[in-house]
Amino acid sequence: MPVPRTVAGRLVLIVEKGDRETSFRIMLRLSFLPRNSSFTWKLAYVTLSLYQKLFYRITVEGKEHVPLRGPAVLASNHTSGHDIVILGCSSPRQIFFMAKQELFEKNPIVSEFFRRAGVFPVRRGKSDRKAIAHALKLLRDGCMLGMFPEGKRFPALGEGKTGVVRLALKAQAPIVPVAIIGARDINHMRRTRRWHRDRVLVRYGVPIQVKDDPAHSRDMDAAYTHAQELTTRMMKAIAEMLPPEMRGLYA
Repeated sequence: MPVPRTVAGRLVLIVEKGDRETSFRIMLRLSFLPRNSSFTWKLAYVTLSLYQKLFYRITVEGKEHVPLRGPAVLASNHTSGHDIVILGCSSPRQIFFMAKQELFEKNPIVSEFFRRAGVFPVRRGKSDRKAIAHALKLLRDGCMLGMFPEGKRFPALGEGKTGVVRLALKAQAPIVPVAIIGARDINHMRRTRRWHRDRVLVRYGVPIQVKDDPAHSRDMDAAYTHAQELTTRMMKAIAEMLPPEMRGLYA
């Protein structure tokens, strides 16, 4: 692969492919940042904001729907690896993301920065009790989670899993539906000679208030049905904010 000629292209190569000497220097600097702190998140927010101004042109709608305090869950469609960055830049408060374990295994810089900014890993395809317990603790401490209910990337909306709703029910936290449009078109590695900023639209919907029924603890079938109904409602709320070609199963 030819070395990118621009500074932006070089930075992407360092993060994605791994420049050992540069990675070591960055890791040394990151080691002085506290873990899971608001300071580290603010630093990440400033860094990501500068990053997005270079590469994205983000328009945000409905930011007033994001609760400024108290527990909440952002539930977004997932089309790109840039979604975490985009949500982090567009949110008025810190988001604690649950991200796939693989992201923490590819590059030490990305992994360390994620951890210190409050992002934590989850093993997909199995019940990760440690990740679920950590997510529930964050919500009960009044934090806001960012989650992708589809579980993986889809160009058009895929089937929503009930995990988001189950967490929200346990913590009695509102679910804020989010639609990200345009993120899938982002491709930095092609931009080694010509400058271009992608347009991305982020829409926040009206929060969905969830309420658990104590009787569900004794009736598993009723609890499952309730979680499925809320999940369908959540996914339809996301779909309504997407263009028709991105609504997928919820068109």
